[in-house]
This record gives sequence, structure tokens and C-alpha cells, in this order.
Amino acid sequence: MSPRTALVVDEQALVRKALKDLLHSIGFETVQTAQDPLRAIQMMESETFGLVLCEVRFRSRMTGCEVLEYARARRLIAPSATFVLLAAAADRSLVATSREWQPDALLLKPVVPAMMAPRIDQALQRRAAFAPVHEASQQGNPARVLDCVDQLIEQSNGPTLEMLRWRTQSLLDLGRVEQVRDVCNQALGIKASLPWAELALARCDHEDGRSEQACEQLGRMVRLNPYLGGAYDLLVEIHQQAGRATQALEVAQAAASALATARRLRTVGEMAYAKGDLALAESCYVDLIQTTSGSLTRSGLDVGMLGQVLVTQGQAEKAIQLVARSSARMADDPDSQALAAAVIAQAHTARGDGEAAQDFARKALTLTATHSPPQAVAMLVAQGAFAAGLKDEATALVRETIAAAPITAVGALARKVLADAGLKPEAFTRATPPLAPAPPARIAQPVSEASSPAAQGQGDRERPVSADLDAAIDALHQARFDEARAHVDQALRRLPANPLVLMTAVQVYMMSMHARGFDPDTAREVRRCLGEVDRQIPGTQRVFAGRASTSPSTSPV
Repeated sequence: MSPRTALVVDEQALVRKALKDLLHSIGFETVQTAQDPLRAIQMMESETFGLVLCEVRFRSRMTGCEVLEYARARRLIAPSATFVLLAAAADRSLVATSREWQPDALLLKPVVPAMMAPRIDQALQRRAAFAPVHEASQQGNPARVLDCVDQLIEQSNGPTLEMLRWRTQSLLDLGRVEQVRDVCNQALGIKASLPWAELALARCDHEDGRSEQACEQLGRMVRLNPYLGGAYDLLVEIHQQAGRATQALEVAQAAASALATARRLRTVGEMAYAKGDLALAESCYVDLIQTTSGSLTRSGLDVGMLGQVLVTQGQAEKAIQLVARSSARMADDPDSQALAAAVIAQAHTARGDGEAAQDFARKALTLTATHSPPQAVAMLVAQGAFAAGLKDEATALVRETIAAAPITAVGALARKVLADAGLKPEAFTRATPPLAPAPPARIAQPVSEASSPAAQGQGDRERPVSADLDAAIDALHQARFDEARAHVDQALRRLPANPLVLMTAVQVYMMSMHARGFDPDTAREVRRCLGEVDRQIPGTQRVFAGRASTSPSTSPV
């Protein structure tokens, strides 16, 4: 990719020409233009750009923020590429909504070269300097992010506020609360008012058991700045963990009112459904389907969630018709397909067709077994399985989903699913290990021979396989890859063909390679596990066509 290749996206021809001339004047060799978001995305899919300048508002339903979201999520632009949003006017709501997607800059038109050129150049330099940090963040590797930031600090005369912000986030991700406090206080010593530092300190209070103090601080923050999305998110998280569903929903609604994004409306819809406010949930998903219909960011999950609401309201036929009409939208998305199958399973249960209900519930379970679906999808697939009478399979999926969650408390949606199935949520919580400094992801903490699952012998035969899976996920979250592999290998020895065991193994093996680098033996085990799951899918179509699957007689090495 040439860093001096740019794309300008704007409906007005005069603006496109002015920006093209400006970019040529500051050294860009190639500048291409597009007049609408869809054309811009097509160009990003076929070409590489070091800089994208994109208008925020278009006559079409897709916005510049959605272009940024789509491009970053699908990695159409490199971590080192710069994305700048342009706006004719910037009210506080627009600025806050734009910042939800973290552009490199938000610039105001009209195009004035003397003012705009330095801002663009500054954004380019900052993105280039932090390119390794962005790349590590995109890979989900907080230990690597921390290493990259520390290297930048060593190369500089002192840490900038942006360096300290990145350092704070990586330390939070690694669970190093006391170090987070030190960095935030250092930043606040440079600048007295820093919302990101105040937010991080509130999270530290929450992690240390002072949740009420955190709530008071977050409440003050949103009163002073009603567009502070992170404060709303943490408030929702705290209320949900405390079981305060009404307060959590109220905060989510306030956030969606101030920051009108599809993501926040989806949060309100899901929480309303979990709380039992079906009218609000239905309104949210109808709005989402309508407002995103002309956008590439539309989601088949919105249709599935609306179908779930309709089934819960007793409108089984309407739910089936809705899902059937939207099948094309879900064709390439296994999560949407799984949710749709779970909805249809519940609809057939309501109609008294138990055999069809179980067929669709098994289809949904199979789809979720091939990857790690979003928590809400997994829980609703479990709900479909419970409704169809597949209690053991549904319980296993719930246990795996809760064990894999970064928040160990049972969430509102999980509580609803379990309560509807006649189960106690408390039986699915797991002990939370004390927060401690985690080792860098590239340095595995070895498991001792005395404590390794392989050394426990006969006693492990009495230990539930789910305990090994829980322990593997816990170790994975702490970046203890050798320990995670030991637990998952033990589970594979006992249940070598179980889909949940196989997919947990895939997750552990993939994250291990993600942190340590490619390993051919580990990659071979990933393929074998996926092939075995593939073999169990009903029907003749295969994801891994032409690749044989062999069941092992021994555990992977």
C-alpha cells in the first residue's frame, strides 16, 4: 500500500475536486473519488488507500460513520491507514456519534487549504506513529499493545496523552487495576479534565468492589457530558451485574437518545426483550430494520430478534413468515441463520409440532458449534433448544457461553432464558479469580506437573468435562496458554467428538497461535477439530469440502 494514495468520498463534485487538489498539493500521488458510500466501499474492496476523506451525511441512508465502521470491521483499510470524516456543520451530537467509531479526525467544511492541510497531515503522522499499536489492537492482543506503547514512550521525550490513553486501555484489558490508577493519575496531572481517564478510574472502582462509588462518578460524568458513550456503557454493565434490569435499560435508552447509532438501539432492543418489555423491543427492531435497509451495515440478526419477540408474544405464524422473507439476507451469516432456526424451533413448539421443533433446534445448535457466536445468539439458540425439549444440549451451550464471557455474572438475557427453562442462574456462575497482573501474551505461564490436568490421573475421570472447559477458558483469558491447552487436551481425551469440546479446543489453539505465532502442528489440530465438527453436520454439504476428518485415538500433542 502506498501511503500517498487517497480516496475522497463526497456527493458534491466541487468538494471532491477541491479536496483532490488539496491532497495533490500536500504530496499525494494518486487521489481517487467516489460520490456515494457504496461506490467507496467497492473501491476499498479492490484497491488500497493510505487516506480516506469521507463526508458524514449523504442523501442515501448510509452515513460516513457507517462507511468507517464497515471498512474497519472488514479490514478494507490497513491499520496504518488514516480515516478522516468531513462535516458541513458539527453539533455536539454529531461529534459524539462520530467519535463512537474513532475516526482519526473530524474536519469541518468548506475546504480551506490553509486550515485543513495541517489537520490532515497531523492525522496522517499520528496514525503512522501508532500503526503497530492499532495493528495489535485489531488483533485483540492487549499485551502486544502495551509493548508497542512502551516502545513509543521510550523513543519519545515523554509520554503523550494519547500514549497514556492507549496504555490505560491495554492495562485494563489485562486486569492490572493498580497500574491503571497510576497511569490515569499521571495523565490527569498533565491535563485536569480527561473523560477517558476519569472513566478508567470509575472502572477501577467497580473492579475493586466499589461499584456504588463508580456509579456516582459515572452519573456526574453523563450529567456534565450527556454524549459520553463509555460512561453509559459502564453504567449499564454495573447495573446488569447487580441485577438492576430497570436501571440498566433506562441508562441504555438515555445513551441511544443522545448517541443515535444502530449499535445502541440494538442494545436497547436486547435489554428490553430480556426485561420483558416486548413492545419496546419490537419498536427497536422494527426501527432498525427500516433505518438500515439501504445500508451495508444492516444485520440479519435484527430480523431474527424481531422474530424472537414475535414468538414470545405468541405470534408464531408471523415470526415464521418474517424469517422466511428474510432468508436471503441471512445466507452468508451463520449467526443470523442460527437465530432464525431457533425462532422457528420455538414457533413449531407453539404449534405443537415437536419433531419439526427438534429438527430446527438441532440445526441452530450445529451452526453455533462451528464458531463462537455472540452471547445473545448463543443464549437464544439455547432457548430454542430448551423449548424443543433438548435440555442437555441447551444446558451445555448455556454453561459454555457463560464460562467464555468476560463478565462472570449471569446477564439479564441469560437469566431470562434460564428462568424460562426452570433453572436457577446461580448454578451457572463461576468463581472469579482475583485480578492479578497477567503475563505478556507472548510469554506463556507454564503449568506445573503437579497441577496439570494430565497429571491428575484417575481423579480427572470423576471431574466433569465442563470443568475442564471452564478452566481452559479461564486460563485463556489470563493468557496462560499452556494451561489452557492442557485442560482442553484433557477434555478431548474424554470426549473426542463432542462439538462443544472441539470448538473450545479450536478457540484455545487459535488464540495460542495468535499470541505466539503460527505453528504447523497446532494448525493441523485446528483443521482436524473443525473437520470433525463439519462431519457431524446433517446433510451432504460440507464447509471443508474435500478435507478428510479423522477421529483421534489419542489427544493432540
